[in-house]
Amino acid sequence: MPSSRAARVWPVRLDTMTRLPLLWPRDWPVRLHTVAALCLAAAAPGCAFLKPARSQDSYYLLTPTPPTATTAYTSHPIPQSFLRLRSIELADYLNTQEIAVRHGTNQVQFDLFHCWAEPLDAGIRRVLVADLRTAPAIGVVLTDESAPRRGRVCTLSVRVLACEGRVFNHQASAAFEADWQITGPDPADAVLAHGVFRASPAAWKEGDYSSLAAQLSRALGEFTQVLTNALSQTPTTAQSRLTGSHAPPWQGQIH
Repeated sequence: MPSSRAARVWPVRLDTMTRLPLLWPRDWPVRLHTVAALCLAAAAPGCAFLKPARSQDSYYLLTPTPPTATTAYTSHPIPQSFLRLRSIELADYLNTQEIAVRHGTNQVQFDLFHCWAEPLDAGIRRVLVADLRTAPAIGVVLTDESAPRRGRVCTLSVRVLACEGRVFNHQASAAFEADWQITGPDPADAVLAHGVFRASPAAWKEGDYSSLAAQLSRALGEFTQVLTNALSQTPTTAQSRLTGSHAPPWQGQIH
């Protein structure tokens, strides 16, 4: 009887095993390799997204202009003079990382792929400080650091009205304009010199932003010459101001 029971049970088990291929196909190894190959093929192009994509943006810096033998400074050194350059104030539309290009009179475009490498006000201040420190008529240029106790400090304020490329009648040029004022030291709010500076026109090839940055840097060097000449225009008056006497203030010129 046990053998007959075994004979009766085994056919059922064998029948069950014969149904397994229906749940797991006989060619499963082939299909598994196919699925794996498809996964690898799909993942291969996706690997590029895992790597950091190279930025398509270009960034530009303003650079100081080193003085040369032909630099038109009026050389009247002012002893023990200190000039503090305040933070640069920008026209509102210039408070952006993208470089501004004006087309015609009223249209301004900002190229998303051509940007300043630092805030524009910080870049202008950095270049002006570097240029002013090489001027023979100025003793010490300060920014945010404290002045010596015995030093009498004049203050330079600059508001930039334009720092951009311009395209008008298919001609491209660089434009830099600034309103400036020198005050102090006694009293601190006394206006010693002031003016509006407009850089001489300089052509640039439209789309060549490196050339535009170079032309705007040149304009800042020209601006430095105007400021230096204003400071040293009447050296006797300048020195008396720094020593606290009541001589007439410096006379500013509009450029």
